[in-house]
Amino acid sequence: MEKQTSFKSTHLLWLVFVVILPLLGACQKENEMEEEGAVPLSEIPENPTFAGLPLIGTKWQLIGFVNANTGRIKKAEKPLENTYTVLFNEDSTFTGHTYSNIMVGEAEIDIAKQYLRIIKIGGTEINEFYDGRMFFECMRDVVNFTLGPRGLSLYYSRDNYLLLKPLIE
Repeated sequence: MEKQTSFKSTHLLWLVFVVILPLLGACQKENEMEEEGAVPLSEIPENPTFAGLPLIGTKWQLIGFVNANTGRIKKAEKPLENTYTVLFNEDSTFTGHTYSNIMVGEAEIDIAKQYLRIIKIGGTEINEFYDGRMFFECMRDVVNFTLGPRGLSLYYSRDNYLLLKPLIE
């Protein structure tokens, strides 16, 4: 008789796990989809000419922070004409602006291998606003890039990248 009660308790425990686990997974998935301020990447218009632009010599402006796993982008907060920009030069240096400061640095770049690694980055860091600090920190970790119809993708981790559009002057 005791064995039968133990057998039922074990089944009851497994039943609880079977019912609760899917609910926990659903909550986690909802949280991923509700990244603060993120929208589907498909909302960013494509322009086929962007893919043919040169990395070096083109001034790029941040559109937002992309999570490749979710296919969502958190758009940059309050972009102005010369904020969240970067310009890569022939001599492997770069210049740019966060929201309220400048940034300068050096990069290793191999266009053929789509390799771009930030070696040095610096600039002013006082009174930074909006996504300026996040842009600077992500730039510090860039390890490769791609050019496509939405613009320049600077990967700062395997599944996350900065998406930038060209600023045509």
